[in-house]
Amino acid sequence: MARVYNPSYAATKPPMPCRRAIVPKTHCCLYYTADEKERTLYFLRLGDTRENPLAPWNSFDEDK
Repeated sequence: MARVYNPSYAATKPPMPCRRAIVPKTHCCLYYTADEKERTLYFLRLGDTRENPLAPWNSFDEDK
């Protein structure tokens, strides 16, 4: 379902390793990390597949 998110550009790397899952029939994608020992998922952010793929990870949180 989800793939390890490993972008090609350094500016687009998230603050920690994570996975990216595309939500079917939407423009949304989920970025999350998992703690297997605790059996817990931590959602980092809800993204949009229409976003600029070259934008820095931290720019997604800024007010536009």
